[in-house]
Amino acid sequence: SGKPRSIGPVTIIVDAGHGGQDPGTRGVSPVYEKVVNLAIVQELIRMLAEREAHVTATRTSDTYVSLPSRSLLADRTRADLFVSIHSDYARRSSASGATLYIGRRNSPASTRAADCVFAALRDAGIKCNGIRRKDFHVLVDHSRPAVLIECGYMSNRSDSGRLNDPTYRTQLAEAITNGIARYFGK
Repeated sequence: SGKPRSIGPVTIIVDAGHGGQDPGTRGVSPVYEKVVNLAIVQELIRMLAEREAHVTATRTSDTYVSLPSRSLLADRTRADLFVSIHSDYARRSSASGATLYIGRRNSPASTRAADCVFAALRDAGIKCNGIRRKDFHVLVDHSRPAVLIECGYMSNRSDSGRLNDPTYRTQLAEAITNGIARYFGK
């Protein structure tokens, strides 16, 4: 099929949740959430760049970046979209699937972005629990459209296995990239 269709001259911030001394959750996973999140983000960076988007990452290695610094980057770059990647944890080991979050008083653009990513995950056959509203720092402490994606549950044996599988992480990144492209009308 050749070169992927260009998303165009848009600025996208990709945020790998946690990092450095903040490992995130581990659940039943052999590695911490920060490692899984970064691996997914590295795929996202590659795929979005292939589609000619201008991509800035909050972190590209195992470093700690404060929440205010992540939010500041969104405003400073006047990001067209801020996408934060996480992996979930629940006390109930049966909890599974991806979940999308937007801020409680989010912009219509954030809602549209979440709708597009949700549809792309569904189209890729990835279980998604829908879109929820929660005022996470990286969603509300800046003025740009933003979505946070919990890519699955580290506390669920099946989800954890998938999140630790490079092939699945590529599938996930591809679905998210397709959702972002859909959001930008490409």
